[in-house]
Amino acid sequence: MKDRVKLSLLAPKRRELSTDEREALRSRIENGERDSYRLAAEFGCSVSQVAGVRAHVSRKASAQMAAHTTAELAPEVSRLRGSPALTSLMEHFHALMLGVVSFDPRLVAWVKKHRPGVEEVLGSSLTSVYLAVPGMYGGFKYRLTIVGGRPLLEVASWYRIEAGSGQAHEVSPQGSRLLWEEEPLLQALDPDEKRNHDETEPT
Repeated sequence: MKDRVKLSLLAPKRRELSTDEREALRSRIENGERDSYRLAAEFGCSVSQVAGVRAHVSRKASAQMAAHTTAELAPEVSRLRGSPALTSLMEHFHALMLGVVSFDPRLVAWVKKHRPGVEEVLGSSLTSVYLAVPGMYGGFKYRLTIVGGRPLLEVASWYRIEAGSGQAHEVSPQGSRLLWEEEPLLQALDPDEKRNHDETEPT
């Protein structure tokens, strides 16, 4: 546990990026540049700043996806919008996310700021959504299903540098329950793959 906190607190000194630099960085990310270390070196900033811009790009893409897919949602999913059942499910989902990262206050702050909203969760009924958490070397993957008229959210989470951190939960309006736990496959990744993971320091 101490090692996890220690790792997440290690961050290079940062400088403020200009508006033009942020736009250029955003453009590189949108065009598919995946190596955050290379971008940090080119722009003379910290990897955590690159991760912050990457998170912004990801949220923007999620919002655009939600706007494009709203019309495609099944009627039973659309009817959930504004319902007590969905409100309760969202509360339990957010509580689960915060519980997973509770070992590190910085991760807690990041999740509170970037946790998925209603439209992202509704959109996940069409395709599962992955939220990478900077500093966690992993994140959350979730998908909404309707079973017997009840909304259920399948949530997988993992912290890749700690064995046994992989988990799957089922979240309902009544709460969440653990479905399984297993060891993450970090050992299967070579050093370059680990390095190219975009989960760095929270911003």
